[in-house]
Amino acid sequence: MYIMTTESLKSKTDLSLNEINLLLDDEKDIKTYKKLQYFKFKKMGFTKIESCKLAGIKESSRYYLDDLWDKGGYNSLIPHYGGGRKSKLKNKELDELKEILNTKESWLIKDVEKLIKEKYGVEYGYHGVRNLLIKLNIPIANHFEVENQSKNNVLGKINNLPNESIDEINKISNLISEEKSTFVLKKLSYLLLRYLGYTNKQSSEMFGITPVTGNSWFKIGKIKGMKD
Repeated sequence: MYIMTTESLKSKTDLSLNEINLLLDDEKDIKTYKKLQYFKFKKMGFTKIESCKLAGIKESSRYYLDDLWDKGGYNSLIPHYGGGRKSKLKNKELDELKEILNTKESWLIKDVEKLIKEKYGVEYGYHGVRNLLIKLNIPIANHFEVENQSKNNVLGKINNLPNESIDEINKISNLISEEKSTFVLKKLSYLLLRYLGYTNKQSSEMFGITPVTGNSWFKIGKIKGMKD
């Protein structure tokens, strides 16, 4: 009889929701955990931007995460260091980058800096990215406007939720983006699903806990404030 193990899943790129949950149960690294959460939310039917917000990662991360996953699944999400970095982007990479950047009306310089570093292994400073955006004719966004839109508009489109639910979701998503413990992150993500309209049974099954435990987390989260 074949017994599925997490090791057998780490190189697959066509994982089911249950298989992603198995990897999450074993994951101890907070950064990798959040990356897996991104793919979990995508598998659940959320858009890429919504999945980034719900997982507590930058929207620009979706491009390089999808590329990494296509190359080798979970194994490609693990950071590999060494060998130094390239000094600049090649023409083919610049063309690809411009296609990515054209998917939005404008970009924050810091987000493009992170995107280039993570997708191409190239380090550009602030002024280097700014000059590159000007060269590629990509509008540079105002930081406040982008953050405000991300917080108030992106999640507000999910399931046409009432304002009170959106407020709670924003609070939880802000905590998720700063959380350093995978155990606490699991609780926060459970609460997130509840406020997104999932039942206790559905949310509990998503995180491999009993409905009794899930209901306890939800009550404590409402009374004492999310992280207790």
